[in-house]
Amino acid sequence: MTSPPDTHTVTSKIDADSRPTGSRRRRWSPKGLIVGLIVIVACVFVMGSFLRRQSESAVDVTGATGEESIDSGQGHPDFAAQVANVVAGDSTRLLFADVPISDGMLQDLPVQLLTGLDTVVADQGVVTDEGLTALAKLPGLEQLRLRHSPITDAGVAALVGCEKLWLLNLPQCQVSSKGIESLKKVTALTQLRLGSPRLGNEACTAIAELKSLRGLHLIGVPVTDEGLQTLASLPHLDSLYLDDCEVTEAGWDWLFQHHPQLHVHVDQAHHDRDPNLHSH
Repeated sequence: MTSPPDTHTVTSKIDADSRPTGSRRRRWSPKGLIVGLIVIVACVFVMGSFLRRQSESAVDVTGATGEESIDSGQGHPDFAAQVANVVAGDSTRLLFADVPISDGMLQDLPVQLLTGLDTVVADQGVVTDEGLTALAKLPGLEQLRLRHSPITDAGVAALVGCEKLWLLNLPQCQVSSKGIESLKKVTALTQLRLGSPRLGNEACTAIAELKSLRGLHLIGVPVTDEGLQTLASLPHLDSLYLDDCEVTEAGWDWLFQHHPQLHVHVDQAHHDRDPNLHSH
């Protein structure tokens, strides 16, 4: 996944020796002190509530089968630590490779304190539409990857308010062409990776309406020669990955004749005629 540019460089510096002293020292008004105190208390309360819920959910919860409840992952120290780092301004990402993420964990996030969060990656656990709806409330969300998560059209529709979202990766979702149509309102979207048993060749028509796309990866979608031509109509497309497609040699001939610079992968490997075959 492409790392976002670092736009959070800290340039401010505090020089203790330069602070006013004596009669020149700044005095806070009673009203200003009260407002500041309220803000601090609110932040402490919200973060405290979040950490308390994480601590409570760390208890080993087992059912009659002896299998641990997926929600018991909420108490994973890495989860709470990463959230705390974002709240403190030390990070802009939540990256979970081993922590099993669930809807409950995402719904408990202190969204109002995560204004700097731009990237969420969950490679373990199961997130449904409810969890995605919670993530869609993050004001600065730019990149989102949810593996093993059966997101449907309703969940994708919740992303329409994410004005900064430019990368969406849902490799095991349940999205149909209807869900793709709702992504037209996510105008910053440039990178899309989807895998869904509900997507057929007709989905190419809906995808072709996402005019801002530069990179597209479809997993298990039976794209035909006709569908390939439809996808190639995307005005800014420069990278196309297709897994388990139904494009024939005639279809590829057409593509490389009309779009010779397009970077193409088929079934996780460079196409033999990919112009970037030996460059990376």
